[in-house]
Amino acid sequence: MRSDDELLSHIRQQVGVRRQRRQRAVGGVAAAAVVLLLGAGALAASSDDPDESVKAEDGGSTTTEATTTTEEGSSTTDGTTSTTASTTTTTPPSTDPIPTESTTTTETPTTTEPAIPPVSQTSAGDGITLTVTATQDRARPGWVDFTIRIEDDYGSMASGNINWGQIDHPSTDFGAWAAYEATECDDLIDDDPTTDTAPDSEAGPVDETFTFSHEYVNYMADGQPGEVQVGVHAFTSFCTTDVARTDVTLLVPVEF
Repeated sequence: MRSDDELLSHIRQQVGVRRQRRQRAVGGVAAAAVVLLLGAGALAASSDDPDESVKAEDGGSTTTEATTTTEEGSSTTDGTTSTTASTTTTTPPSTDPIPTESTTTTETPTTTEPAIPPVSQTSAGDGITLTVTATQDRARPGWVDFTIRIEDDYGSMASGNINWGQIDHPSTDFGAWAAYEATECDDLIDDDPTTDTAPDSEAGPVDETFTFSHEYVNYMADGQPGEVQVGVHAFTSFCTTDVARTDVTLLVPVEF
């Protein structure tokens, strides 16, 4: 058995060991508290950083704020983080086209001279119809185109003569009898001027058209258009008892 002194010494020794253990435990708790405080400080520092912008699904941005709360009167931090989310919507850029300045160009209308109106005249008599038409083109100054139409219900061999209206422009014969226009009918048949002619054995409907282009000379000193008088003589069934004749006198303003 231990003596009282040994027992007292043993108790004191145990008390000393327990005191050291308790001091170590307190030191450990204090160290854990320091670590927790350092973690809380780091988390608080991270909460001071600028808000991180996260792209939202709708094309805008979402801002997240982190807040750290610490329980007062305690040496530890519970580490609870509350999050408040706010959404900022950015309107997408307009897809409408940017208006541009329009430039209007005014074109001066081109003036075209009107065509020269045609001149026409018709004469009917003795069963024959004569139509004379004169046309001009400014692209051919001084030139006149003539159309001569001869119609007869009963006749043959349409022929005629055209006088151009200027002294130095000789007349022109045309048609089937053009080669004999200067002679008389009796002279063509025989030398007897009393010879009777017979009906036209070839008579029938007649509709023939003759065309001519004639160039005129401007005798006007000022170069102004001049007027010419054109005479046309037409006939059918020449040198027969069915002969038919008619004439047209046409005034033509010639442009040079």
